[in-house]
Amino acid sequence: MPCDGCIRGNSPFPIYAIFEVENELASTSTLKDFQGLAYYSRFCIVGKESTAYLFSTCPAFLIELRGPHIRVTAMTYQDQVTASFLTCVENIVHSNSMRLASVFKALKLGLDSLETFYDSIQGKAEGSKRLPFLDKFAPYSLWLNPNYKFKNSIGNKQLVFLAEDANKREVVIKFCRRYGDRVHRAWYDMGYAPELLEFQRLAGGFYLVAMEFLGDPWKTFLLLDDQEKTECRSVVLDALKKVHGLSVFGPENAGSVHGDAREGNIMVRRRNGVFEVKFIDFDWAGQHGVSTYPPKMNHVQIAWPDGVSDGMPMQQRHDVDIVSNPPGASSYSWRRHV
Repeated sequence: MPCDGCIRGNSPFPIYAIFEVENELASTSTLKDFQGLAYYSRFCIVGKESTAYLFSTCPAFLIELRGPHIRVTAMTYQDQVTASFLTCVENIVHSNSMRLASVFKALKLGLDSLETFYDSIQGKAEGSKRLPFLDKFAPYSLWLNPNYKFKNSIGNKQLVFLAEDANKREVVIKFCRRYGDRVHRAWYDMGYAPELLEFQRLAGGFYLVAMEFLGDPWKTFLLLDDQEKTECRSVVLDALKKVHGLSVFGPENAGSVHGDAREGNIMVRRRNGVFEVKFIDFDWAGQHGVSTYPPKMNHVQIAWPDGVSDGMPMQQRHDVDIVSNPPGASSYSWRRHV
């Protein structure tokens, strides 16, 4: 491939790193990161018969050298190229020397690890079929987890999956960067959330969350007709009142808050003529008045109630407002905000 340079072993593929070079930032007509990812994709396509492709996600580095600047990106290949910046655009001349030394040391260790990894799979038979999970959109930590068997994705390329546990019970597995596990467990104990089966921190800042799957006849509040919503809304508000009164974080300032109690995050079913309610999606859940809403909330499509905004403290009254008056379409104008 006509890239500006690469590091690899004794064969054309796998590669450990691709270099893209320009004399100064933006001195050429191409985006160097995009160009490097395109070259990487071509390498992977050409190497489809190699053990690296058959038995791994073909991990590699992209190293951009742009004048006196450097940036390092991690790349993998499943059903598509996935990339994640590992560093900022570092100025080699003016950056802190210890920071630069850390970048180069980490890069050297990473290249050594890649060489060791690729050497370890060279003995595997070529020409066989690719490992099935490498062509599916699902993280390694799900495929290689002995407690669960992957079934399918939930939603369009979201990090939420349906799986089976050892007892053939269907469970939901989700991956997120923030999750209110204490709130989830406390609300489950009150009967207002599915069972939280597993919660663990993964490398890279993600959490694996496994919970009970609420299948038929459970459905989201969003799917009820208008008459059912009117009847069920009072049940949801009564449930909120009960869980808001729980002492989740200790005797003082102990109240908990869901944070995103929209209709799609409330599961309901009618049993013996009475609605039952369970809340799901505790990504934002936390302590009333202390925990804050995440950055980059969707204000373009959702008209959140007053006080519900990026970085602001979450309040129990916000949960009540969201349930009582479901947020509609937003009249957000980027021109006014700019």
